[in-house]
Amino acid sequence: MASISLQPCRDKSSSTPAFSPRQMSCPNPLRFPMEIRQMIYMELLVASEPVSFATDPIPNEIQDLLNRGLPLPDIPQQLHLYGTYGLCPALLQANKQVHDEAHLLLYTGNRFDFTNNDFKPSLPTNHAVLSLFLDGIGDHNAGLLRYIHIDFPSLEHSYRLMGHKYMPVYDLPSPWMIRYECIELIKQIRERCTQVTVVKMLVQNYHECGDIATSSERSHAAENILNWTNEQLQAVPQLKKIIVDFRTWEVRSETEVQKKKLSDYGWKVQMTELKKSWNNDNNVYGSWFDERKYFDHSSQLWKGRFYYQKRLAGKFLFSCFYAEG
Repeated sequence: MASISLQPCRDKSSSTPAFSPRQMSCPNPLRFPMEIRQMIYMELLVASEPVSFATDPIPNEIQDLLNRGLPLPDIPQQLHLYGTYGLCPALLQANKQVHDEAHLLLYTGNRFDFTNNDFKPSLPTNHAVLSLFLDGIGDHNAGLLRYIHIDFPSLEHSYRLMGHKYMPVYDLPSPWMIRYECIELIKQIRERCTQVTVVKMLVQNYHECGDIATSSERSHAAENILNWTNEQLQAVPQLKKIIVDFRTWEVRSETEVQKKKLSDYGWKVQMTELKKSWNNDNNVYGSWFDERKYFDHSSQLWKGRFYYQKRLAGKFLFSCFYAEG
């Protein structure tokens, strides 16, 4: 019995050759023009939103020691990405050429957000989130950062700083103090982030700037902090813009006065009106910030850990920022 071939007939008169597996394989991206490769790197290594970080919560036993005023053990803090950003740093492990061409984008192209974090000043390490990050990436990569978001260095009353390390700035009148961590954030930007071009400071409420519109003791202390902050940041050689972002539910007269005062330093002041919402669990009237900081932090943190452990074979995406420059 004659066999029937299921192979398609090829027209011998056709000059078009049959496709081979080699011809149908994916093209080598390294053969693309440099402009195309840069577009690919930007898509995979630069997030469309600021990259935020989070630290592990204080263990219950440590919090108990803190509440009782007892000595605390030295517990190193861990730093993690706050959420998922669609980044694919595994690209840098492809080969040396890709790493050399693309790794700078991790630092120069991304906006790093160090706001809304609990700095845990009660721990002996006294490391703020920015400090942990800069120590991890090293001074060379720290010098590549271009955009940094931090919390505004607000005033604190001495009774709120019990058990916390603080440092007065200039001649801050008692009982107003400023946290040591806030000062270290500003100083580290000046000393280690030498190529930063934009610093954005987040103000959660108008009280953080002090009553600068009055002649009160708090107003004098607030102006000292503003003067010191401006001097420190202006010492960064490549700095082009200082932005103060007020996050508020409503614009108040006090906020408008503070906006004018901050603009006198040459800072750009912007107002971000928070969206009000009801929390269905306890009917608390709040904002996106409240939900993020108090209700969504744990779930996002664990989601980020699981996602990136699975995607990068058990490694945190955060570790990509520790790649050598």
